[in-house]
Amino acid sequence: MKHILLIALLILAIVGVAFWGCADDNANGDGDGNGNGNGDYLIQGVMLVGKSFYDGTDRWSSLAIIQEDDTDCVGLTVESDMKWVDCATFSPDGSKILYCSNCHSSGWSNWDIYIMNTDGSSQTRLTNTDGFVDYPVWSPNGLEIAFQFYYDENTEIFVMNTDGSNQTNLTNNIANDSEPAWSPDGSKIAFKSNRDGNYNIYIMNTDGSDQVKLSNNIGDCEDPVWSPDGSKILFECGDGSSYWDEEIYVINVDGSDETNLTNYITYYKCPQWSPDGYKIAFIKMQAYDYEYDTDLYIMNEDGSNQTNLTNDIESSIDEFIFSPDGSKIAYGCLFIMNVDGSEKTRIMSPPEHCGIGPVDWIQ
Repeated sequence: MKHILLIALLILAIVGVAFWGCADDNANGDGDGNGNGNGDYLIQGVMLVGKSFYDGTDRWSSLAIIQEDDTDCVGLTVESDMKWVDCATFSPDGSKILYCSNCHSSGWSNWDIYIMNTDGSSQTRLTNTDGFVDYPVWSPNGLEIAFQFYYDENTEIFVMNTDGSNQTNLTNNIANDSEPAWSPDGSKIAFKSNRDGNYNIYIMNTDGSDQVKLSNNIGDCEDPVWSPDGSKILFECGDGSSYWDEEIYVINVDGSDETNLTNYITYYKCPQWSPDGYKIAFIKMQAYDYEYDTDLYIMNEDGSNQTNLTNDIESSIDEFIFSPDGSKIAYGCLFIMNVDGSEKTRIMSPPEHCGIGPVDWIQ
């Protein structure tokens, strides 16, 4: 029996240079693990990609569907001057796509959240604001969407129904609260906040009650990621001394046993749990004479056995994601490899002057 996987990819680039944040690790739950992972099935795949071009005057980006074994794209959103698409993510059941865009704005400062079917039909604007709305994340049951809303120099975390109704401010704080992450059982939301000075990791109920500070660091912490069993949270944090000192930490959801897993002075980012929770993949960035190089690493959940998976390639790695069964990793300019770094395969050549990286993969 052939298993069909869906991979979501996002291309964002200006003048051939790509700048990446972390893919949303809670975008489509923790996977059902039904793939056999032994390589005897065809990864046919449907990939959601965004593409951007620069001609000196106009910039645009759009979403498209592309088959893994074909380079023909089927557009899902309309391209227009100075309009962009970002934050694309599949719903847990794979029937819908959330994305952010400034397609109804006259400039860059106003973004909203949109939803559509995976065939590109029924494109609907869910938010209608005068601010910057992004970072949409599905609840595990697919019935709600959390997001962050920046307006008047303040960022808050909201939740709404999937039709855009019942938009509710959960944090309602004069400080900046952002990067919501649903717990696997849908009962909690982790986020970062600077309400006590620097950014630390907090947790709250999904109605906004019982907001509790988990981490307690002197540097800024960000990018909370729940373990598949919901017992721990990964995050990045520096000591405040240098941009290039960003470590990966793990903490229990009750705030106990905060542990530095990397414990080496350099820049680590985008930690992700493997679907079974036994491994953690991350990007390690090292600076060399005002330039930097990034590689994809994997380690045990306790931080041991840190292994470079991409030291045999020249290009830097800026995005990656595990397959739902945890047997493979998609990364960089459309490559797939086994989790031990073997059998690297390019599945599509990127367009000229574009950066590209995977942000979602569902079965």
